Formats: sequence, structure tokens, C-alpha cells
Amino acid sequence: MKISMAVYSFLSAFLFAAPAVAASAHAPQTDAEKTLDKILRTAEGDELILDNVLHRFPVPATKRVDYSKWLTPALIASLQAEQKRLLDQDCGGKYVEGDICGMDYNPLTCAQDTMAVHAYATLSESGDAVTITRAAVAYRMTHTGPGWRLDGIKCKELQFNFP
Repeated sequence: MKISMAVYSFLSAFLFAAPAVAASAHAPQTDAEKTLDKILRTAEGDELILDNVLHRFPVPATKRVDYSKWLTPALIASLQAEQKRLLDQDCGGKYVEGDICGMDYNPLTCAQDTMAVHAYATLSESGDAVTITRAAVAYRMTHTGPGWRLDGIKCKELQFNFP
């Protein structure tokens, strides 16, 4: 079984960095925080998160979640590019039964497990964009016509469409 060192590194950093934000964190209050909370809670409950977001394999209609209504195309493309990079690195570009080929964590939460606490802190606001943290992960939300959408994610060592 192959697991990349990057996964170990950011997961361990995630566990030890969480208390730093906890002091200013709160239940979701703003529209952007509430939307992010809905996205992350949905993602935590989605047993086929990687297939629903990355479109690796077909998903049965009863388990399909359309993340395109909450994630920007740029973020989805960034997540898919990282999956391809890891797939090429770990398994020669092809899924191998029994091996971990690519991401083996929830790319929206940067974790393998669900969070017991859903507390957020808005770090910055600039026009139609806000940066919000949850535990040790930073999220960039952008306001579009239909509402707030997740546009960038910054884990401890990985980032997806996050400058």
C-alpha cells in the first residue's frame, strides 16, 4: 500500500495546529461561513467524496452529490490536477486495485476523519472574496451571482487554487 509523505505531513500538522485558531473561532455566522459549513458538512458525510468531486469513477444516482454548485471551476480543476499528479506519482498514472492511487483523504477538509467541532474564523474580506479558517485549513470563498462558492483551499502543505 502506497501513501505519499505529503499526506502524512499535512495530517500531522493539521492535528497539532488546530488549537491556534480555536480561540477566535465561532459557530458559522456570516453567509460565507454558513455556506462553507454546509459544503464541509456535506463533504464529511459523502462516502464517495473523491468520485463526486474528482469524477474518477461513476457514482450511483442515489449517492451523487453535485459539488459544482458550491465549488468554482478553478478549484475543481486544481483538485483534479493534484489527483492526476498523485496518481502518476504513486501508481504510474493508472488506478491499481488494492493500492492507494492518488488522494486518500477528503480534499475539501484536508483530513481523513470528520471534525467534532465546526468552528470558523473569518480572517480577511476583500470585495467579493473572504478567507475563512476552520482548524488548520484556510478557505477562500468568492461571491458569485447565485451566492458564495468555495474557490480555494490551503492545507498545511498543500493548496488548491490558493495563491
